[in-house]
Amino acid sequence: MAVLTNQQNKAVTGDALGVFLIGVPVSSMSGGDHETEIAVLKGRCGPPKT
Repeated sequence: MAVLTNQQNKAVTGDALGVFLIGVPVSSMSGGDHETEIAVLKGRCGPPKT
């Protein structure tokens, strides 16, 4: 999960930069978005403990 979270953070940064420079979220369009996979893993782990 830590690897996917790191990759997602990089994709978010790339998207922000892409939108700023050319108006297009490049990372999300190129398949760098891992939001769904992270959500599935979080669902398997259960709710966060407080």
